Amino acid sequence: MSIYIKILKTVSLMVFFLLLHSCKKMEVVSPLPSVEYFPLEAGYYLIYNVDSTWYDDFNLDTTHRSYQMKEYYDTLFTTSEGKLAMRIERSWRNTPSDAWSAPRAYWAYIENSYVVKVIENIPYVTLQFPLKLSTTWNRNRLGWLNEESFKYKKLFYDTLIGVIAYDSVITTQSREAYESIIDKYDFREVYGKNIGLLYQELIDIDSVYRDKVGSDTNNLPIMDKIKKGLVYKATLVERGFE
Repeated sequence: MSIYIKILKTVSLMVFFLLLHSCKKMEVVSPLPSVEYFPLEAGYYLIYNVDSTWYDDFNLDTTHRSYQMKEYYDTLFTTSEGKLAMRIERSWRNTPSDAWSAPRAYWAYIENSYVVKVIENIPYVTLQFPLKLSTTWNRNRLGWLNEESFKYKKLFYDTLIGVIAYDSVITTQSREAYESIIDKYDFREVYGKNIGLLYQELIDIDSVYRDKVGSDTNNLPIMDKIKKGLVYKATLVERGFE
């Protein structure tokens, strides 16, 4: 065997082992599973217009805030529980002309049958599979909060959110949603295909059943006689990659 063939064989073996080593490294850093209604891609961002109103009956005060919130999908990492997750940076600003605040870090991950978003160290099951009207789940089943059962309110429909038209939209809603003449609770989220969260709304209020002088207010719409609680709405206005 000539010296050239020996060298060729040696080089070939080195290339083989290098490729094998590279493949093993690629297997360790595998991408997150693909979910059409909750895409987790590094560099992706979403910006929301947020309106929140807090009604304080103790101090007889109403606090309204309008601002923008940005979610930026940063990098993949492995959690302390060994789950592959996407680090999400969330920041805020009062107006589009203001600078973004320093970000706070959250994360999200996908299991075989559900999507989890961890905010302030509290995990929320935001979507459950399969996407069927008969599917229900406990949004708080992985954390310490009280059980809250969710369902799919509507699936695969077209809608207008703000001034933007979307198709193949899905809506989740708390199964505890209700409205009476004295109080109302509704928590829902709207997701767009290949986009993510389009809209979020939380209404948790008690109303004025009768005012201080005794005049009957029963005939007023409940949203016109709020006594205490919270109304929160977040609407997607921009998305893209950075």
